[in-house]
Amino acid sequence: MRPSNGSAWVPNGNQQYDGRDGSPRQIDTSSAAEPSPNEIYAGPERPIPPLPPHQTQKAPPTHMQLYFIRHGQSINNANARQSEFKENPDPYLTEIGLEQANILAKYLKERQTITNETSWNEQNQHGFGITHIYASLMERAVATAAPTAHMLGDIPFTAWTEIHEEGGIYAREKENRFNGLSGKPRSFYEKNFPKLKLPDDYGESGWWNRPFETDEERQPRADKVLADLITRHGDKEDQPEQRIALVSHGGFFVRLVSSMLKLSWRQGAHNMKSWFYLNNCSISRFDIQKDRITVFYMNRTDHLPAHLISG
Repeated sequence: MRPSNGSAWVPNGNQQYDGRDGSPRQIDTSSAAEPSPNEIYAGPERPIPPLPPHQTQKAPPTHMQLYFIRHGQSINNANARQSEFKENPDPYLTEIGLEQANILAKYLKERQTITNETSWNEQNQHGFGITHIYASLMERAVATAAPTAHMLGDIPFTAWTEIHEEGGIYAREKENRFNGLSGKPRSFYEKNFPKLKLPDDYGESGWWNRPFETDEERQPRADKVLADLITRHGDKEDQPEQRIALVSHGGFFVRLVSSMLKLSWRQGAHNMKSWFYLNNCSISRFDIQKDRITVFYMNRTDHLPAHLISG
């Protein structure tokens, strides 16, 4: 509470700061009303300069926005805690996963147009403006990306082999565990996802056809993906801003973040292990400029209803 003479109340003593010359002055407190215990001291009164009639904080120059989207719930995700469940080497989406993918597509479609090009858009309150969509060649990633590619219309929708989940396509049965498999043939994607641009050398024999990916191979792959992203979509003279949706996997996300931030693999403080957790169909945003990488948010799921939050 401020006294009627405009100076600030000081809880103890008979001196007040009047906010003018910085010096305290004696006051007569004999008739001053005692403040209530619930009243808050608000500090000295000072004039507040008026804001300009219209001022927006100009956005920094950004030449690539990367939106990492984890795939929707797969049959393996849904049954991860079922001890009798036999994992699928290339799992498909569940009904929940399909619903997540469609809600994501609708959300991005409704916010595709950038409504303010000059202001900060740190939470995408002014839209996303996706310019390219990439998906790994694992079925769950392509099935997640396809509804968004369909709704956004005429933007490139491209398969990127190297953004697959750790390990690749491999057998899950105990007797053959970790044996490399082929992956889906080209005709599967041509029939079911005709908008997807496939690699030229991808044929009917599948896209994997190699041994299980070792730990030693994983981080260099993520490093190469980051380098390729910058080469394809980084800062170039006269190139419009690039906003990339990368539909991929939780394990690869941790590898890619480790590449971007130069982190040791899963090394936390005090000898603890670290992990960046992602929910299905979550969105994480990174802005990449010539001299910096800015993390805007991770694992954003506010576009999904509570009953569709899964991991």
